[in-house]
This record gives sequence, structure tokens and C-alpha cells, in this order.
Amino acid sequence: MRSGRRSRLSALRAVAISTGIVLVTAPLVWRMHVLPTLEELPVGFHRSVDLEGHLELAYDPWTLRPVDPPRTLPFKVTTDIHAKEGHGKNVTLDVRETSQASASINMPSKDQYVLDRHNMRNVASDDAWAGDPGNVVDRSPAYSLSLPPRFDPSKRYPWWVQSTGSIGELSPQHERPVIENLEVARFRLDFHGAPARDLIEEMAGFGLPNQLNPDELHTVTPPGDEEVISNLRASLEAVRPDLRGTVTEALAQPVSVSYVLEGGLVLDFEPRTGALVHVTTVELVLTATAHTEGLQKAASVLAGSADPVGVDLATQIDTLARFPDIEVFSYSLSQTPESTAMVAGIVKESLRKLALAKIWLPLSLGASGLAIIMVAAFPRRRPRDDGEWTASPLAECTGLLEDYGDEWIDIRDKPARSA
Repeated sequence: MRSGRRSRLSALRAVAISTGIVLVTAPLVWRMHVLPTLEELPVGFHRSVDLEGHLELAYDPWTLRPVDPPRTLPFKVTTDIHAKEGHGKNVTLDVRETSQASASINMPSKDQYVLDRHNMRNVASDDAWAGDPGNVVDRSPAYSLSLPPRFDPSKRYPWWVQSTGSIGELSPQHERPVIENLEVARFRLDFHGAPARDLIEEMAGFGLPNQLNPDELHTVTPPGDEEVISNLRASLEAVRPDLRGTVTEALAQPVSVSYVLEGGLVLDFEPRTGALVHVTTVELVLTATAHTEGLQKAASVLAGSADPVGVDLATQIDTLARFPDIEVFSYSLSQTPESTAMVAGIVKESLRKLALAKIWLPLSLGASGLAIIMVAAFPRRRPRDDGEWTASPLAECTGLLEDYGDEWIDIRDKPARSA
């Protein structure tokens, strides 16, 4: 009889110890397999960011003629980010941006990114495009919307610059500002002479001609050159016929115009989540350059001729060909306080959930498992009092066993106490 009771007790203790071991090892399994999924960018993620500042217009973007006086316009950029679907470890982001400075300057754009949902890097994919699905863009291995969780604030990171359609480098700064009670790591990215192809495509409705007729060049040359074209054409009548064709051909060829960007970004990231909390500064200057090689070649031919009229004509063409690099427009933006507060609130909630998942839940599981093991492996036996039946912690848990003398017995078989 006693043997059976002891067997039941041993089985109960074995189950309790096994349960305790499972609870003690559960935090390790949790951190290795479950916790990483909590740091991934989830499908359905949505965030909206608002930037505000001003736009300086020095030249008309449709004609490249000077704006006198230059105009300063309020400028606002709104970016909506939505994680719409996932493919294995990757997630597809739909990014829509609207840039507006006035009723006539309203530039919507739509892009699609494919990111590794765990480390937040761009990955090469046919589903990553700019403007339309036919314009596939490889943004790998740069980051775009966030840095990886638990990044090193002292390291440099590649960052995709949408305006230039290229990868820049985020350089760590010494500042560690506190924004909305979050300590952030600050990075800066600068770009110089970067081609503005992607920006031009986004600003298709903004004008920005890609070529000019030579007759139009004087509209953006320094003051005093307005009569260059009329004087040049008048001189053509007096130049030698064999040279006249060279000049006529040069004046008939359109002059191509290219655009480059100068500027920089200052971005603040929360190190534990990698989230971009605040866009401190976005500065950009768009410069136009006319390629007047054809005119310069004609001027060289005329300058080498023995015709005095041709030499004088070469000087006039050379003046026309000295097209200055002009700053078409510039803008400066920063994230609005309301937008920053909203993003910071989302990050704080993420940190709270991560703390619960990383610390408190594993700690609770481990402590509970250890307590069960201690109780089951080392039951506390207390001496029997003549006037009271006493139970061990294990007996109290089960409600079936009590300490009776020198052994444990089923309380249902407990003898009646003597008076």
C-alpha cells in the first residue's frame, strides 16, 4: 500500500520537475525563435511623415528664365508608407509622396520598395521600382526607411537617396539629442554634383526643359548679353560664305541641359528599434548646366580663320556659349512637431512591447519554472503537531497528501485523530 502511494508521489514530483524544466528553458527558445519575429517589419505596417519648409525659386522651372524678384514659397512634403505584402523574409512597401509648394507646383510620386523585413535592407527584386512597375530599381544593399534593430551608432551605413537615385553614406554625428523623451543617434548624409535624373522624372509636371534653342540662351546669360543673338545674326551677313554654314549649323542645333543636385540630410534614429524618429534637415539645391560644345566648336573654327568678321563673330559666339551654371531652385525641410510626436509615440509603444517580450516575460517564465523545480525536488517536511495535521507545500498544491509521521500518505486514508 505504501509502495503505491510512494509511486504516485514520485510520478507527481517527476511531472512537476519536468514542467519546471520546460519553463526554465522556455526563455532561451523564446529569444532564439520567437523574439526575432517580433522585431520584423509586419505586413500592414503604416506610417505617415510630414515635412515642412520653404522653396526658393530663382528661375522659372518651365523656361529657365530668371524670376525677378526670386520667389519664396511654403513647401510641404507628405510621405505615406504602407507594407502591403510579404514574400518569405521580404516585405513590399508602397511609398507615396506628395510635394506641394503652390497650386501650380504639386508633384505626386509613387514608388515601391522591397526590404528584408528583419534587417531592413533593400533587396534586389523586380517588384522594386520607381514611378511605374516598368522602371525597376536596384536599391540594394542600402537602407531606406529605417536602420537595423540594435544598430551601432558609431558606424557608417549606406542610405538610398531617392532624389539622386543613388546610394549615399550616413555618417555618425557626435550629438545624441533627446526627442520626445527618446534618446536618438544622429547621422548626416551629403551629396555633391549628383545627377538629378530621378528628381526630374518625379517632377515631370514641373517643367525643367532638357534642351534649349541657342536663341534662348541669352535669357539666362549675365545682364548686357541680351543683344548677342541679334548682333550675331547681323554679322552672319558679312562673314565669308564658307564660314557662314558653320555658324548657321551651330545655331540650328538644340543645346542640351542637365541638372545636378547639391544638398544633405540630417536624420535621427532610435538605436534599439532602428526607427527613423525625426528628419531634422533636408536641404537641396538644383543647378542647371547647358552643354554648348557645338557653339564652342563653331567659335573655334571662326577664331582660326583669317576673316576679321569671322574672328569678331567667334567672340560673340563664345560669349553666348559661356552659359553659367544656374541655381534653378532650392528648398529646406524638416519634420513637423506633430509628425515627430506621432512617430515617437509608435516607437515608444514598440519599445514597451519589446521590453515585455525580452525581459519580463522570459524572467517570469524562468522564475516560475525554478520555483516549481525547488518545491518538487526538495519538499519541505514539517514535524507533526499533536493537535494539528500539517501539510507540505507539495501537499497544499495537490490537496491529496499530508505529512503523517515519518511518511506521506493519501489524506483520504488518514486515520481519525484520537481525542
